[in-house]
Amino acid sequence: MNKLFTLGFILLILSSAFLIRNWNMSYLIDVEGQDIIIADNDAPYHFLRIMEFAEKKRQTIQYLDEKSYYPTGYVAHWPPGFDFIIGCISRCFYIFHPNTFDLKIWISFIPSMIGILNLYVFYRLSRFCLTQPPSLASMALLSVLPVHITTTYFSIIDHHGAEFLILIGLYWSLLQSIYYRNSLWLAVVIVIGFLSLPSFLLDYIILMICCITIQLTRLTDNHYEFTRILAISQIMALLILIPSVYNSYYGMHFGITYLSLSYFHVCIVGIGSAVTLSCYILDYRLKINSPFFLKLFTFVGIIGFALTCIPHFFQELHNGIAYTRGLFYKDIVNEFQSISWEFLNAGILKGFWPFMICGTLILPYWAWRTRSLNWVILTLPLFFYGLIAFREVKFFRYYQLLAIIPGIGFAELLWMYAVQKKSRELQISLWVLFIGVTLFGLSDFSIAFSLNRKGNDHTTYKMLKFISNTYSVTKDGQTIFANWDIGHKIRFYTDFSNMCNPLLEPALTALQDYVAFNFTPDTAKALSLLDHYDARLVILEPALSFLNMLPLNPQYNQVFLDAHGQPTIAFIQTLNGHLFYFNGSVIIPKTSQKVPIIPAISTLRLVYETDEQIEINGLITSRYRVFEQVPGALVKIQVAPSLDINPELFLNLRLISNTGRQFTYTTKLEKKELGLFQARVPYSAPGKNGSIIANQPYYVQNAGKEIPVTVSEEAIQYPVY
Repeated sequence: MNKLFTLGFILLILSSAFLIRNWNMSYLIDVEGQDIIIADNDAPYHFLRIMEFAEKKRQTIQYLDEKSYYPTGYVAHWPPGFDFIIGCISRCFYIFHPNTFDLKIWISFIPSMIGILNLYVFYRLSRFCLTQPPSLASMALLSVLPVHITTTYFSIIDHHGAEFLILIGLYWSLLQSIYYRNSLWLAVVIVIGFLSLPSFLLDYIILMICCITIQLTRLTDNHYEFTRILAISQIMALLILIPSVYNSYYGMHFGITYLSLSYFHVCIVGIGSAVTLSCYILDYRLKINSPFFLKLFTFVGIIGFALTCIPHFFQELHNGIAYTRGLFYKDIVNEFQSISWEFLNAGILKGFWPFMICGTLILPYWAWRTRSLNWVILTLPLFFYGLIAFREVKFFRYYQLLAIIPGIGFAELLWMYAVQKKSRELQISLWVLFIGVTLFGLSDFSIAFSLNRKGNDHTTYKMLKFISNTYSVTKDGQTIFANWDIGHKIRFYTDFSNMCNPLLEPALTALQDYVAFNFTPDTAKALSLLDHYDARLVILEPALSFLNMLPLNPQYNQVFLDAHGQPTIAFIQTLNGHLFYFNGSVIIPKTSQKVPIIPAISTLRLVYETDEQIEINGLITSRYRVFEQVPGALVKIQVAPSLDINPELFLNLRLISNTGRQFTYTTKLEKKELGLFQARVPYSAPGKNGSIIANQPYYVQNAGKEIPVTVSEEAIQYPVY
C-alpha cells in the first residue's frame, strides 16, 4: 500500500477519533461558572490532584487529603504515576499560561490525546500480526469501540483512560524488544504500569505466565534470544522500581503490611526477573534449550521460595489480586447490570462479534501451527482476560480490545479464501456482509456515543454547584452524607468532605451506615448517623435503585418489593421511601392490615431536587434529592373549644420545588390539652427553603375553615421550646 495513502488514512482515523472524543465538549464546559462538568465518578479526584500540583498548591501528587474521607482523610490508594506525568505536563502549561479555567480545559483534552496515542500503538501491535490494510481496519474499529470512547472522552481524566494504552503498550513493547533487540521499551512500560495502574499486578502476572509458557514449551525458534531480552528487560525494570520504594506509600489502607505497595511490586518484578534469568542461565550453561522438567522444577522452586520465605508475601499477593478484581460485595450479575450489556455490545461491535468469537476460537490452532511468536503472545492474554471476565466483568473490555485483532484476522482469512477460489459471488457476499455489519452497528449510535448534554453528570454538577453556592462548611457541618459514587465530585465541586471511600477498609462501616440511614424506619437513629458524620446535608437517591447494597447491612434486608415489583409497607416505612415518595409527610396506610400511622419527618426538609427524572419499578422520581437537617420550629395552635370538634387535626403546607413540582407537606398536630395542639415542622412559610418555595403560610383545615400559620426561618433554625 502506498506510504502516503497509509499516512493519510492513519491521520484521518486519529483526527476523527479526536473529534468524536470531544464532540460534546461545549456541553461539558460551564463558561459562566468557570468550571468543567466532569463526566465520570472517579475522575474528579485525579483532576483535583493534577490541578493542585500544576498550580503549585501542592508539591507532591500523593498527600493526606483531609476532606476525602471523614474524619481521618486518606492518602490516594492508586499509584501516583499517571497523575504525576499529567501534572508535570499541566504545570508546564500553567507556567506559560497561568489561567485556572484554561488549565481545566487543557487537562480535559488530555484523555482524548491518550486515546489517539493508544490507537496508533494498537496499529503498531496489529502490524506484528496482520498485513497493513487489516491493521488499519483494526485501528479504525478500536476508534469507535464504545468503552474506549467513554474512557478517553473529554474531561474524563482518570487512570482508566491509560489502561488500554499501557496494556497494548505492554505486548507491543515485548514484540518490539524481541524483533529489534532492544529491552528498554518493555522495561519502561512495566515500570509505568506499576506506578500508574492499581490493576497492573494482574497484567504483569499474565505477561509472565505468557512468557513462562513460551519458555517451557519452546514455541519459538529463537527461544534463547527471547529469554535473554526478557531477562534484561525485567532486571532493568527492577532497578528502576527499587527507588520508588522510598518515595511512595500508596496502598497502606488496604491491609498491606509492607511499608508501601511499591515494595510489593519490587518483590513481584524481582521474582519475575529470577524466573526468567534462571531460564537464561540454564540454557546458557547447557548451550541448548534445557529440559522441560528442569525448567519447571526451577520455576516452581523460585516461586515456592518467594511464597514461603518473603514475609507476608502470599497474603500480599492475595490482597493485590483481590483488589484488582473490584469491590467485594458486587458479583457478576450486578456488574453486568451496572455496566450494561447493551453498552458493551453497542456500535459497530454489534455486528462484528461473530468475527471476534470465531477469530478467538481458531487463534490457538493458528498460533500452534504457525509457531508465530506474535500470535502466541496474543493468544494467552486473550484467553486469560476472557476467563477473568466471567468473574470480574470490568476485564471484559480487555478481551474486547485484544479480540479485535483476531476478529479482523478471521475476516481477512475469509476474504483470502474468496480470492483464492476466484468466487466473485463470495466476494460480493462478503462486501454486503461488511456493509450490513456497519449499518447494523450504527443503528444504536446513541448508545455507543452516550455522553450527551443532558446526562447524569450535568444533573450532579448543577446539584453540587447549588450546594457550594448556598451552604458553607463553617455553619452546615463538615460532611455531605451521600453514597460514595459521587464522593469525589463532592470533594471537587464543594468544600465539604465526603463520608467514605469504598476502597478503604474502614469504609465498610460508612457504607453500612449509608444503607442503615436509607432503610431504617427509625428517624432518631438516622439523625444520630448524621451527627456522627457531622453532616447537615443529605443527598439521597431512590433506594430501590441500590437494593443490591442491602447485604452490607443484613438487618435491613426485608421484603421491600412485592410479587409485582411494587414497594411494600416495609419500604414505605423506611426513611428513604418516606422522603422520596411521600415528601416526608405523615402516612396513613390504606390497608386492611393493622399498620400504625407513620408520623411526618420533622427535622429533614427538601432543599433541592434534580431536573432529571428516573423510573424505577414504575415509580417516576428525581435522580437525586438534597435534604437539610434542621432543628425545626415548634408550632402551637390554639383552637376554640367550640370549634374543636375534630379529634385529629393536620398542619399542611403547599410547596413548589426548583423543578416546578408542586407537593404538600402534611404533619399531624398533637393534642396537648383542650383546644391546644402542637407539631414540629421543618419548612419556613412563606419563604424559601433552599430552592424550595412556600408562597403561603401553613394552614389547618378545621370546621370547613383554613387557619393560617406563619413560620419564619429563624424559628426553624432557632426554635423556642
